[in-house]
Amino acid sequence: LLLRARQRGQHPLAAWAQIGMGLHHACAGRFDGALEALDAAERCADQSGEWRVTVYGRWQQALLAARMGDRSRLHAYLLRLREPMFTASPLGRALAQWIEARHLALEDRWNDALALSSLTLPQLADFGLWWPEDQWLWTVQAALRVEDRTAALRTLQKAEAGPPGSSPRRAVVRLMKALLACHDRQMPV
Repeated sequence: LLLRARQRGQHPLAAWAQIGMGLHHACAGRFDGALEALDAAERCADQSGEWRVTVYGRWQQALLAARMGDRSRLHAYLLRLREPMFTASPLGRALAQWIEARHLALEDRWNDALALSSLTLPQLADFGLWWPEDQWLWTVQAALRVEDRTAALRTLQKAEAGPPGSSPRRAVVRLMKALLACHDRQMPV
């Protein structure tokens, strides 16, 4: 599929497929394979000129770097997401701010990270494939890390108010409640 898409000049399709492969590798714990696939997706996306696939690929690269705790890679991806062609749109700005929040957290600046993530949460939450469900958990953890139970509860309430019937959301809400319960009992989160 990838080879045929590239041969036919269908670079956006090839980029989306590469992103999917990268996410599959990441889910399986093969982070080197995930990074390779996401880098290949970026090359295809750049050739396509399709803004959405380019920014989505860069978003996924940055999220993976944040999850891996790779500060230098995350910083490089953040710089790419801050390019004017992306930050000119509300979505591009929100994505860059969310990644900035993740970067601040890796720099142990949790208060700043929580403030910035709270700004972007209303724009990105429930925005389909742009908002992985685990972002809710990260936001609650950030709030509890700075002892802001009110922010954690607000995040939980927003998650509970989301689309009804979503199995992943129900699981995330249960985990968020468990995090709050652990915090209330002075257990490490």
